[in-house]
Amino acid sequence: MPVSDSAAPIRDPNGRLAQWVCTRCGWTYDPADGDPFRPIPPGIAFEDLPADWHCPNCGADRDYFFP
Repeated sequence: MPVSDSAAPIRDPNGRLAQWVCTRCGWTYDPADGDPFRPIPPGIAFEDLPADWHCPNCGADRDYFFP
């Protein structure tokens, strides 16, 4: 399940999908890159990641990420 079922993906001031940072380790999910450690292709908003996705660096749940 996405982080938010009803909200549109968060975008930066330039209209690009926002980057999300893990508050436990500082790893950044950049939608422009996707997740190179899992089959998440570029262009996928953080809000649309699978429910079981977690930080590839420290294993934190998505609840630890903030834009």
